Amino acid sequence: YSQCKRMDIASELFEAMPCQDISSWNSMITGYAQNDEIAHARKLFDRMPRRDCISWAAIIAGYAQSGESEEALRLFVEMKRDGEKLNRSTFTSVLSTCSHIAALELGMQMHGRLVKAGFETGCYVGNALLAMYFLVFIQSSEGFDALFRCVLIYETHAMGFEGKATEKTTTNGDS
Repeated sequence: YSQCKRMDIASELFEAMPCQDISSWNSMITGYAQNDEIAHARKLFDRMPRRDCISWAAIIAGYAQSGESEEALRLFVEMKRDGEKLNRSTFTSVLSTCSHIAALELGMQMHGRLVKAGFETGCYVGNALLAMYFLVFIQSSEGFDALFRCVLIYETHAMGFEGKATEKTTTNGDS
């Protein structure tokens, strides 16, 4: 129902469920957020009896997509404070938020954390990183220095992938 923009029907069905598991809560939060009803998503999020990393990622993404960057980052900090594990979606949303508010230092910290967490690959994360470094560069008054740092980061990242590929082929005896 959320894809058909019928959150009213989805809500009725959700409320009528005898057993609302965490997946159903997460589906509703995601549905509201994707249908530009972030206030409803937040009310549901606040009512949740138990949250997981998907719950947090859904609400953070909802705020990020609604252009409410400060709230998205505040929730990210709260998520970390609650000890919830970060996932690819969370990193992607936070990186997108960093690009919207030109927060290069925070974005670079997130980039480092996602590499340490093992999430450096993947289309969505890669696109979010590219967008963040590009948007921060064009919004920056540092000009060439910012571009130079971005190129260094990209080259370092790319060399890491090449090293891993060479290491795998050598290990497998395919050299």
